[in-house]
Amino acid sequence: MTAGSSDTSGEIARKTADDTGDCSRGQFSAAEVARIDGTVADLLTLLGRAHTMAILRVFADESGPLRFSEIESALGISPNTLSERLKELTATGLLTRSAYNEIPPRVEYAATDRAEALFPVFGHLADWARSHELDTLEA
Repeated sequence: MTAGSSDTSGEIARKTADDTGDCSRGQFSAAEVARIDGTVADLLTLLGRAHTMAILRVFADESGPLRFSEIESALGISPNTLSERLKELTATGLLTRSAYNEIPPRVEYAATDRAEALFPVFGHLADWARSHELDTLEA
């Protein structure tokens, strides 16, 4: 920030998103900006948990529902961790869980419209990562 400039209410200059409309925060009330910031913070916290991005990427790469064992095989993570992440993703509305009364029992998970709306973001993050690296964080 330069001398004499101010960053009132945390506003940042942003580019207009060409396919999603204007994302300028100036058009929203302070309450709506706070709500949006809270949602983004919650989403980043969820995505920052171990294996969450990888789980969502599996759904982005596949079409249709997936069984627990398919996700586990694709990622090679512990069943307990996978179970916890699937519960979190279901609780937040990013996945649905369908249990079928069959023998053996069958449970399938599917990405919701909310999750599918995030999938292009993963592509944008990958594009950014191909061109940039973060400086090392000091502990």
